[in-house]
Amino acid sequence: MWQNLIVLVIVASAASYIGWTIIRGIQGAAGSCGGGCGSGCGAKSQAGDLVQLTSSPQEDDAAASPDQSSAVSSTRS
Repeated sequence: MWQNLIVLVIVASAASYIGWTIIRGIQGAAGSCGGGCGSGCGAKSQAGDLVQLTSSPQEDDAAASPDQSSAVSSTRS
């Protein structure tokens, strides 16, 4: 009988924690600090923070001739 009570307390604690986390998430999404959208208390929007990544076409290493040196070297001591 006491085992069931322990399990009930554990399940109730887990359910209340999940409920509390959901409520905090909903309230945070309404615009308060820490809503997770990146525009809260400490977020600063600056144009210089953005970085654009581009990739250039790479040469196919398999088509290289055996005369070309490899960029990767392996030495044993």
